[in-house]
Amino acid sequence: MLKIISDILDFSKIESEQLKIEPREFSPREVMNHITANYLPLVVRKQLGLYCFIEPDVPVALNGDPMRLQQVISNLLSNAIKFTDTGCIVLHVRTDGDYLSIRVRDTGVGIPAKEVVRLFDPFFQVGRAYSVTSRGPVWVWRFVKN
Repeated sequence: MLKIISDILDFSKIESEQLKIEPREFSPREVMNHITANYLPLVVRKQLGLYCFIEPDVPVALNGDPMRLQQVISNLLSNAIKFTDTGCIVLHVRTDGDYLSIRVRDTGVGIPAKEVVRLFDPFFQVGRAYSVTSRGPVWVWRFVKN
């Protein structure tokens, strides 16, 4: 419940452009290690595989907000775990010009092609199989966009 409230507050801050970004030097590898370590017990409990590939050209240190980066990746990873019953989740980190690119792929149920366009609507819910409305993709999209 606390996470939902925190996400709603952050979403409100994003919408009103009041969410503070606190850039500093950080290690992308340390951020990814921290995230995977946090989610590993849940992944093991669900008997899933979790793999994190970091390309060699990813710098040892970057300037950015590691806490916000962690929030974004954790949100995507949490959704991947929630909607994956068998198989694995793969995190792939690489550089794309001046940007850090992070891809989260899973073997979960997926989203029907006709509903992908609605993925970032605030109260969108894929099908009736999942009773919880996820604001994760919306939060991530609005945060990254701003």
